[in-house]
Amino acid sequence: MALFASSPLLVEGPSDVFVGSSVARKLDLQLESGGSQILPVIGKRQFAIVRKLFCLMGKSPVILADADALTDDLDLAHFVLNSQSANIAAAELGAPSANVLASDIYNVFCQMTDTNWSSIEAEASKHPYWIERDQPQNKDQQKAKRRSTFSTLFILSDEAVRSMETGVKWLSIKQRLTTLLKLLEAQGCFVLRKGAIESYFAFNAEEGAASKLEAAAVEAAGINNADSEQVRGAYEDVVRCLEFASAAEKIVEAEVLQEVLLAICAPALAKIRAGQVSTNLNAMARSITPELAGLFDLQVVDGKLQISLTSKVLDVAGFPIAVAGSDDLLTVVAAALDLR
Repeated sequence: MALFASSPLLVEGPSDVFVGSSVARKLDLQLESGGSQILPVIGKRQFAIVRKLFCLMGKSPVILADADALTDDLDLAHFVLNSQSANIAAAELGAPSANVLASDIYNVFCQMTDTNWSSIEAEASKHPYWIERDQPQNKDQQKAKRRSTFSTLFILSDEAVRSMETGVKWLSIKQRLTTLLKLLEAQGCFVLRKGAIESYFAFNAEEGAASKLEAAAVEAAGINNADSEQVRGAYEDVVRCLEFASAAEKIVEAEVLQEVLLAICAPALAKIRAGQVSTNLNAMARSITPELAGLFDLQVVDGKLQISLTSKVLDVAGFPIAVAGSDDLLTVVAAALDLR
C-alpha cells in the first residue's frame, strides 16, 4: 500500500504503526485519502535507504523517528537536511548550511551533557533510556546519558529546566535543539522528543504487558476510548507528523450533501412555489441526479418542502429539513447542516 502512497510515513516498528494509526483514527486525520500510508522500516538505520528509495520513485516520504535517531549521531539528520530548501531555511538563521547548523547544535548539546550530567542526572535517570542502559544493545553509557538528557529536556517544562542547576544553560540548549527539530520537521523528518513511542503512552490501563506489541495494542485500544483533546495533548509530536503526512483536508459529509441538496431541491421548491404540490418530487430529483437522489426523500408537508435523509451510511445531523416557498434554500440548508 505504501508503494501507491504519495507520502508514505516511515516509522521504526509495529508499535508505532499500532499507536499512530489509532491516533489518526481518533482525531479523524485522513491518512489514506491524504496520500499517506504508515510503513514500519524496522530500525532507525533503515530510514535513509528507504527514504532514498521512495524519493527515487517520485514520492515525498515522511519520517517519524525515536529520539535516539538524533542523539546517537547525525547520520539521519545530515541525510534529511542535504537539500536546497533546508539550506535556505538555515541561511535565514545565519548558518552557512543546514548541516553545519545541525552539527553546531549537536556538538554543543553533547559537550553540555558530557560535562554537566550531574546537574540533570536526578531527572534524566528516571527516563527509560537510562533505566534500560544495562541491556546488551544499550551498554554505551555516553549514549544513554545523551538520550535520556535530550528527552528529559523536552518532558520537563521550560520553567522546570530553568530551575535546575545550570538551568539557564540547559534551557539555551533546549531552545537550540528545538530550532534543529523544527528544521528537520520542515523537511518531513519528525523526532519523538520524549524518547520512543512508549514514552507517550497515556491510556494503557493494564500493567505488565508481555511484550511491546501487546502494550502498544492495549494503548491503541485506550486511545480509541479516550477524549480527543486528551489524545492530541498526549501525542502532540505524533499529531504534528500525522498532519504533515496527510495533506488532505478533513472530509465534512455535510458540505458534500449541501451541494447535492441544492441541485435537487431548487427545482422541487420551484414547483411548490408554482402551486404544483402534486408533482412526484422524488421522480423529478432522480431525473436530475439519478445516482444521488436516492439519498433523500422529498415530500410536501403543510405546504413546505420536507427533505429527509434515507441513507443509513451517512451520519449527518439536521434532518429532516423543512423549506417554505418564501425561504432562501441556501440559507435554510446551511443552517440545518450547521455549516458556517
